[in-house]
Amino acid sequence: MNSKIVESTEKLAKDNIIINSYKDFYSGKGYFLTKNLLLGGSKKPFFFPIKSSFEKWWSSGELNIVQKKYILLLSGVNEYNVNKNAYDSIKKGYDKWNSNYLVDIYGGNKGWACNLFVGEALFFAGINTVVSGKYLSAKQIWNGESSRMKLIDKKNLLAGDIAAFGGTHVEIVTKVHRGQLFFDDDFCSRGAGRGTTDFGTEKCEGMFGDTREIENSNIRFLRAQ
Repeated sequence: MNSKIVESTEKLAKDNIIINSYKDFYSGKGYFLTKNLLLGGSKKPFFFPIKSSFEKWWSSGELNIVQKKYILLLSGVNEYNVNKNAYDSIKKGYDKWNSNYLVDIYGGNKGWACNLFVGEALFFAGINTVVSGKYLSAKQIWNGESSRMKLIDKKNLLAGDIAAFGGTHVEIVTKVHRGQLFFDDDFCSRGAGRGTTDFGTEKCEGMFGDTREIENSNIRFLRAQ
Protein backbone atom coordinates (compact mmCIF):
# COMPACT_ATOMS: atom_id res chain seq x y z
CA MET A 1 0.00 0.00 0.00
CA ASN A 2 1.15 3.53 -0.74
CA SER A 3 0.02 5.02 2.56
CA LYS A 4 1.17 8.51 1.56
CA ILE A 5 -1.22 8.59 -1.43
CA VAL A 6 -4.07 7.12 0.60
CA GLU A 7 -3.53 9.72 3.33
CA SER A 8 -3.38 12.56 0.80
CA THR A 9 -6.58 11.26 -0.83
CA GLU A 10 -8.38 11.26 2.51
CA LYS A 11 -7.04 14.75 3.21
CA LEU A 12 -8.31 16.08 -0.10
CA ALA A 13 -11.71 14.46 0.37
CA LYS A 14 -12.08 16.41 3.64
CA ASP A 15 -11.04 19.73 2.07
CA ASN A 16 -14.49 21.22 1.57
CA ILE A 17 -13.13 24.33 -0.13
CA ILE A 18 -11.53 22.38 -2.97
CA ILE A 19 -14.32 19.80 -3.11
CA ASN A 20 -16.99 22.50 -3.38
CA SER A 21 -15.02 24.12 -6.19
CA TYR A 22 -15.09 20.77 -8.03
CA LYS A 23 -18.87 20.76 -7.68
CA ASP A 24 -18.98 24.24 -9.21
CA PHE A 25 -16.61 23.22 -11.99
CA TYR A 26 -18.69 20.14 -12.78
CA SER A 27 -21.87 22.22 -12.88
CA GLY A 28 -20.39 24.64 -15.43
CA LYS A 29 -19.17 27.60 -13.37
CA GLY A 30 -15.82 27.28 -15.10
CA TYR A 31 -13.38 27.44 -12.20
CA PHE A 32 -11.74 25.18 -9.64
CA LEU A 33 -9.37 25.73 -6.73
CA THR A 34 -5.98 24.14 -6.19
CA LYS A 35 -2.87 24.36 -4.05
CA ASN A 36 -0.60 23.33 -6.92
CA LEU A 37 1.47 26.23 -8.26
CA LEU A 38 2.42 24.16 -11.31
CA LEU A 39 -1.10 24.55 -12.72
CA GLY A 40 -0.43 28.26 -13.15
CA GLY A 41 -3.45 29.33 -11.12
CA SER A 42 -3.96 32.86 -9.83
CA LYS A 43 -3.35 33.98 -6.28
CA LYS A 44 -5.66 36.22 -4.31
CA PRO A 45 -4.63 39.88 -4.77
CA PHE A 46 -2.62 41.13 -1.82
CA PHE A 47 -4.95 44.01 -1.03
CA PHE A 48 -8.32 45.54 -1.83
CA PRO A 49 -8.45 49.35 -2.23
CA ILE A 50 -10.63 51.89 -0.52
CA LYS A 51 -13.81 52.88 -2.29
CA SER A 52 -12.45 56.07 -3.83
CA SER A 53 -9.61 54.16 -5.51
CA PHE A 54 -11.59 51.07 -6.49
CA GLU A 55 -12.53 51.82 -10.11
CA LYS A 56 -9.03 52.97 -11.00
CA TRP A 57 -7.53 49.86 -9.36
CA TRP A 58 -9.95 47.53 -11.13
CA SER A 59 -9.10 48.92 -14.56
CA SER A 60 -5.39 49.52 -13.96
CA GLY A 61 -4.16 46.11 -15.08
CA GLU A 62 -3.03 45.06 -11.61
CA LEU A 63 -5.56 42.22 -11.70
CA ASN A 64 -5.59 39.48 -14.32
CA ILE A 65 -8.79 38.23 -15.90
CA VAL A 66 -8.89 35.11 -13.71
CA GLN A 67 -8.71 37.13 -10.49
CA LYS A 68 -11.46 39.43 -11.72
CA LYS A 69 -13.76 36.59 -12.79
CA TYR A 70 -13.37 34.70 -9.52
CA ILE A 71 -13.93 37.78 -7.35
CA LEU A 72 -17.05 38.62 -9.36
CA LEU A 73 -18.28 35.04 -9.11
CA LEU A 74 -17.91 35.17 -5.32
CA SER A 75 -19.59 38.56 -5.16
CA GLY A 76 -22.48 37.79 -7.51
CA VAL A 77 -21.79 40.98 -9.49
CA ASN A 78 -21.97 41.00 -13.29
CA GLU A 79 -18.81 42.22 -15.04
CA TYR A 80 -20.86 44.96 -16.73
CA ASN A 81 -21.93 46.34 -13.36
CA VAL A 82 -18.52 46.95 -11.88
CA ASN A 83 -18.50 50.48 -10.47
CA LYS A 84 -18.31 52.24 -7.13
CA ASN A 85 -21.94 51.35 -6.42
CA ALA A 86 -20.99 47.67 -6.45
CA TYR A 87 -17.96 48.23 -4.24
CA ASP A 88 -19.36 46.68 -1.06
CA SER A 89 -20.56 43.53 -2.85
CA ILE A 90 -17.28 43.07 -4.69
CA LYS A 91 -15.32 43.64 -1.47
CA LYS A 92 -17.35 40.88 0.18
CA GLY A 93 -16.50 38.60 -2.74
CA TYR A 94 -12.82 39.40 -2.34
CA ASP A 95 -13.02 38.64 1.39
CA LYS A 96 -14.54 35.21 0.64
CA TRP A 97 -11.45 34.14 -1.31
CA ASN A 98 -9.29 32.00 0.97
CA SER A 99 -5.72 33.05 0.22
CA ASN A 100 -4.44 29.50 0.74
CA TYR A 101 -5.96 28.49 -2.60
CA LEU A 102 -5.20 29.36 -6.22
CA VAL A 103 -7.98 29.62 -8.78
CA ASP A 104 -7.99 28.24 -12.32
CA ILE A 105 -10.57 29.30 -14.90
CA TYR A 106 -11.40 26.80 -17.66
CA GLY A 107 -14.17 28.52 -19.57
CA GLY A 108 -17.88 28.28 -18.84
CA ASN A 109 -18.77 24.74 -19.93
CA LYS A 110 -19.35 21.71 -17.76
CA GLY A 111 -16.02 20.37 -16.58
CA TRP A 112 -14.93 16.89 -15.59
CA ALA A 113 -13.63 16.82 -12.04
CA CYS A 114 -12.39 13.25 -11.62
CA ASN A 115 -8.93 13.95 -13.05
CA LEU A 116 -8.63 17.09 -10.93
CA PHE A 117 -9.23 15.04 -7.78
CA VAL A 118 -6.67 12.41 -8.77
CA GLY A 119 -4.09 15.00 -9.83
CA GLU A 120 -4.50 17.06 -6.66
CA ALA A 121 -4.36 14.01 -4.37
CA LEU A 122 -1.13 12.88 -6.04
CA PHE A 123 0.23 16.42 -5.73
CA PHE A 124 -0.54 16.35 -2.00
CA ALA A 125 1.53 13.15 -1.89
CA GLY A 126 4.46 14.82 -3.67
CA ILE A 127 3.87 13.41 -7.16
CA ASN A 128 3.58 15.87 -10.05
CA THR A 129 1.38 14.78 -12.97
CA VAL A 130 0.94 18.22 -14.57
CA VAL A 131 1.47 18.29 -18.34
CA SER A 132 1.32 21.60 -20.24
CA GLY A 133 -0.20 23.33 -17.23
CA LYS A 134 -3.01 20.81 -16.70
CA TYR A 135 -3.62 17.60 -14.84
CA LEU A 136 -3.77 14.50 -17.01
CA SER A 137 -7.25 13.76 -18.34
CA ALA A 138 -9.05 10.51 -17.60
CA LYS A 139 -8.34 9.38 -21.16
CA GLN A 140 -4.63 10.21 -20.90
CA ILE A 141 -4.40 8.20 -17.70
CA TRP A 142 -6.28 5.27 -19.27
CA ASN A 143 -3.88 5.38 -22.23
CA GLY A 144 -0.84 5.48 -19.95
CA GLU A 145 0.42 8.74 -21.45
CA SER A 146 2.54 9.75 -18.45
CA SER A 147 5.90 8.42 -17.33
CA ARG A 148 4.73 9.12 -13.78
CA MET A 149 2.08 6.37 -13.98
CA LYS A 150 2.78 2.72 -14.76
CA LEU A 151 0.15 0.17 -15.78
CA ILE A 152 0.15 -2.69 -13.27
CA ASP A 153 -1.05 -6.27 -13.26
CA LYS A 154 -4.39 -6.55 -11.49
CA LYS A 155 -3.06 -9.18 -9.12
CA ASN A 156 -0.64 -6.57 -7.75
CA LEU A 157 -3.28 -3.93 -6.99
CA LEU A 158 -2.69 -1.96 -3.79
CA ALA A 159 -4.40 0.90 -2.00
CA GLY A 160 -2.97 4.13 -3.40
CA ASP A 161 -3.10 2.94 -7.01
CA ILE A 162 -5.27 4.65 -9.65
CA ALA A 163 -8.37 3.02 -11.09
CA ALA A 164 -9.15 4.08 -14.67
CA PHE A 165 -12.69 3.31 -15.79
CA GLY A 166 -12.99 2.88 -19.56
CA GLY A 167 -11.06 6.02 -20.42
CA THR A 168 -13.77 8.33 -19.07
CA HIS A 169 -13.32 8.33 -15.29
CA VAL A 170 -10.52 7.94 -12.74
CA GLU A 171 -10.36 7.45 -8.97
CA ILE A 172 -7.81 6.52 -6.32
CA VAL A 173 -8.03 3.10 -4.72
CA THR A 174 -8.35 3.34 -0.94
CA LYS A 175 -8.93 -0.31 0.06
CA VAL A 176 -8.40 -3.68 -1.61
CA HIS A 177 -10.45 -6.74 -0.61
CA ARG A 178 -9.23 -10.19 -1.58
CA GLY A 179 -10.82 -13.52 -0.78
CA GLN A 180 -13.65 -12.01 1.24
CA LEU A 181 -15.86 -15.04 1.95
CA PHE A 182 -17.36 -16.18 -1.38
CA PHE A 183 -17.32 -12.78 -3.06
CA ASP A 184 -15.03 -11.75 -5.89
CA ASP A 185 -11.99 -9.62 -5.17
CA ASP A 186 -12.91 -5.95 -5.22
CA PHE A 187 -11.80 -2.50 -4.11
CA CYS A 188 -12.96 0.81 -2.64
CA SER A 189 -11.99 4.16 -4.13
CA ARG A 190 -12.44 7.90 -3.81
CA GLY A 191 -13.01 10.33 -6.65
CA ALA A 192 -14.98 13.31 -7.87
CA GLY A 193 -17.57 14.04 -10.50
CA ARG A 194 -19.84 11.03 -10.00
CA GLY A 195 -22.85 13.09 -10.96
CA THR A 196 -23.70 16.49 -9.48
CA THR A 197 -23.51 15.61 -5.78
CA ASP A 198 -20.98 12.81 -5.26
CA PHE A 199 -17.54 14.28 -4.69
CA GLY A 200 -14.78 12.75 -2.60
CA THR A 201 -16.83 10.01 -0.98
CA GLU A 202 -15.50 6.47 -0.69
CA LYS A 203 -17.32 3.92 -2.84
CA CYS A 204 -17.02 0.15 -2.38
CA GLU A 205 -18.33 -2.78 -4.39
CA GLY A 206 -20.91 -4.05 -1.94
CA MET A 207 -22.50 -7.50 -2.17
CA PHE A 208 -23.74 -7.24 -5.74
CA GLY A 209 -22.53 -5.70 -8.99
CA ASP A 210 -19.14 -5.46 -10.66
CA THR A 211 -18.40 -1.75 -10.88
CA ARG A 212 -15.39 -2.16 -8.57
CA GLU A 213 -14.44 -5.76 -9.13
CA ILE A 214 -10.72 -6.02 -9.71
CA GLU A 215 -11.22 -8.29 -12.73
CA ASN A 216 -13.70 -5.95 -14.42
CA SER A 217 -12.40 -5.71 -18.00
CA ASN A 218 -13.43 -2.04 -18.18
CA ILE A 219 -11.01 -1.07 -15.38
CA ARG A 220 -7.26 -0.61 -15.64
CA PHE A 221 -4.97 0.08 -12.72
CA LEU A 222 -1.93 2.31 -12.70
CA ARG A 223 0.67 3.13 -10.09
CA ALA A 224 1.98 6.66 -9.67
CA GLN A 225 5.71 7.01 -9.19
